[in-house]
Amino acid sequence: MESFSLDSKIYRTIQDVSQSEWDSINAADDVFHTHAFLEDVEEAKVENSDFWYLMLYCDGKIVATAVLSAFVINLDLFVGAGAFIRLVRIVWPGFLKIKLLMCGVPASFGQKNILIAKPEHTKACLDLVSRTMEEIAEKAKIKYLAYKEFKEKEVVYFEHLLHKGYFRAFSLPYAKMEIKWKDFSTYLNALRHGYRRQILSSLNKLGLDANFALNRDLEGMGLNVPKLIVTDSEVCTPELFYSSYLEVMKRASSKLETLNLDFFRNYFKSHAQKLIFIVLQDESRMYGAAVLVPHQKELTFSLIGKYSDKDEYDTYFNLIAAIVKYAIENEYTRINMGQTSYYPKLRAGAITENEYIYFKSKNVWIHGLLKMGNKVVFPETKLKNLKVFKE
Repeated sequence: MESFSLDSKIYRTIQDVSQSEWDSINAADDVFHTHAFLEDVEEAKVENSDFWYLMLYCDGKIVATAVLSAFVINLDLFVGAGAFIRLVRIVWPGFLKIKLLMCGVPASFGQKNILIAKPEHTKACLDLVSRTMEEIAEKAKIKYLAYKEFKEKEVVYFEHLLHKGYFRAFSLPYAKMEIKWKDFSTYLNALRHGYRRQILSSLNKLGLDANFALNRDLEGMGLNVPKLIVTDSEVCTPELFYSSYLEVMKRASSKLETLNLDFFRNYFKSHAQKLIFIVLQDESRMYGAAVLVPHQKELTFSLIGKYSDKDEYDTYFNLIAAIVKYAIENEYTRINMGQTSYYPKLRAGAITENEYIYFKSKNVWIHGLLKMGNKVVFPETKLKNLKVFKE
């Protein structure tokens, strides 16, 4: 039985939070829970959100951190607007558009934003964070609360939220890929013929083959077709990337947020020494770009900008191939490929796992309806992992 008590501090701006203390319990892969990243989101005023930063202590030592944000969303963001939701919106356009208090931030990277350093503190921390959320929601007259997003292996630690009045629901699956090849040619040879042929066919549209190189710039390269290059935010500027990102968001069926230009300016500047950009471009235009975040032996594919859904150069497919090649050549052991746009990732060898949210409404009738209709409002996105490798 837990015999300890927790104390907490709550801040309304990350500027008042000690960076060293906040980051002290972060793991290497908590790249979207760092002080610097949260400062980028807050300062950009993404979705005009309000923020609260919780720091929890046991015997004067920090044991947990959590970010809360409040903003207006479409509830279908977690699953996409299915046929049922589209039908209802014919007669009720504002269906599922709500003000939400969320343990998380308005930035869709498939991450959780509550970090508990030791498992034995989990229940007490969730009790305290949930109580704080109830108090904030009461004062702000917010009727919907949520925690997002938790991978399969994390759910066991957060099921206590069921006892706090939440129900668990499906979010979008998360794709990841283990890297275990010595070079890109070996990787291609490990693929079944059909999938290898698809990748090589896409590369061929750029005049490339299995032995292609990722260059650092366009100098000395023939530009009859665009080239894949590894670069930085001086070449792939916030303004340039933002314009291609907006094109992606215009095509999205549902979204938690639309990140603004100020976010990209902040993020690219504060993480200038860390972010990796893989870009398909020629001298006159950029076709698409992927933003990668390295952390120890893992590489996270965090953002995509792409002007066309489909184009003659198979931009998205070739960016995925380039990401895999970059990871292999730089000895990463895993690529975290994120949510959505699954097929290009699956055909490259990624697999998916379910992610979950915890949700509640303070209105008992609405809560009951949402819980009863859980599988309709939050249906499982069923994806079949492809058998792309020979063994």
